[in-house]
Amino acid sequence: MANGAHLKLIRRGVRRWNQWRQIHFSEGLDLSGADLQDLDLAGINFIGVNLTGANLQNSSLKGGLLRFANLALSNCQNADFTEADLNTAHLIQGNFRRAKLSRADLSRADLREANLSHAWAEQSFCIEINLVQANLESVNFSQAILTEANLQGANLSKANLSKADLSFINLHNANLAQANLSKAICVEGNMSDANLSGATFYCANCQRTSFQGASLQQADLSGGNFGESDFTNADLSFANLKEAKVVNTRFHNANLQGIRWSGENTEEMPQGAELEGIQWSLPAAEFGEDLQTVNGSATEAYAIAQAGNESLQNRIVPAQSVLEVAEGLAYQAPLIMIALPNPINWVALAIALRQLNQTHSTLWVINRIESLTHEETILSLSLNLNPLSLEEIEAKLKQRYEALCITLAQSLPSALGAGSDSAVEGSLLQSSSVNQLLNLVISNLI
Repeated sequence: MANGAHLKLIRRGVRRWNQWRQIHFSEGLDLSGADLQDLDLAGINFIGVNLTGANLQNSSLKGGLLRFANLALSNCQNADFTEADLNTAHLIQGNFRRAKLSRADLSRADLREANLSHAWAEQSFCIEINLVQANLESVNFSQAILTEANLQGANLSKANLSKADLSFINLHNANLAQANLSKAICVEGNMSDANLSGATFYCANCQRTSFQGASLQQADLSGGNFGESDFTNADLSFANLKEAKVVNTRFHNANLQGIRWSGENTEEMPQGAELEGIQWSLPAAEFGEDLQTVNGSATEAYAIAQAGNESLQNRIVPAQSVLEVAEGLAYQAPLIMIALPNPINWVALAIALRQLNQTHSTLWVINRIESLTHEETILSLSLNLNPLSLEEIEAKLKQRYEALCITLAQSLPSALGAGSDSAVEGSLLQSSSVNQLLNLVISNLI
């Protein structure tokens, strides 16, 4: 309970209180549980005062000094703390709903499990603030400094963090659904396992930030800098990455279904981005019903090749290289030798083979892939079930392959087909990424 003498003194007004505090500065003051609502306490000196459970609802504490004060479990709803000094204050489980904290100093304050929903905290100083499990729904942290802040598990849905400094912030497992982080700085932040669905990162600087396991469905990352960031196991389905920078960015096992890429980043992305194992479904609607069963394997194949900085579209199989595919093949089965011009689009070839198999119930085994020149590659197929003539199979396969080459080039991000115009050095068998690709094409797609 509040000290009666202290309570009587505070009711005499801010000027009398502050004068008394200058003389009795070292005296411990207890206003715990005090009813101080609707009071004008602007400029009050509450340094180190015990205000646990106090009622400050609708009160004005503009420019107040509350450093080291204890406002745990206090009711500060609609209170005005504009430009107040709350540095290192103890505010655990306090109610600051719709409170005004603009330009306030909350550095190193402890607001664990506090309620700051719909609060105004723009341009506030929140260095090393503790907001673990806090409710920050629709809070306005625009242009605030939250360097090294801990918001693990906090609810920031629909929060405004535009132009805020979030460097080294901890947002692990936080909820930032539909939050606005436009032009925010989040260098070396931690957003792992966070809910960022529908969030906006327009022109944000998120270099070297961890998004591991984060949910970014339909998020807007356009124009942002995500260089050296980690999106391992993240869900980026239908996200917008137009003009985003992803140099040396990791996308291992990320879901990139329906992602939007365009602009200058189309040539920048594959140079350093690590895309091995991503889930990136093909836009099947653009290819027709025959592709409904592909389920993204083709673009996974693109990703595997790109992980080794190899270009599928431009890889030319070296002369005299041979890839033996099937062992113990029944050579008495009918063989078909198909010559395809280099460079081979392995994804288009795999889909063409699968479509032809499904449409005409043709069963085959790839026996041999061989290139004797740089002009063409020979594909040898052993047919176990052959309802069509060899000439019909060759004609239909080539027709589907050529059509898919055109469709894939138009429909998939051009970044995945970009590569050097020069001949690729080394043997096909020495490229681990291409070996993985061919294994995937042969084992899983056909």
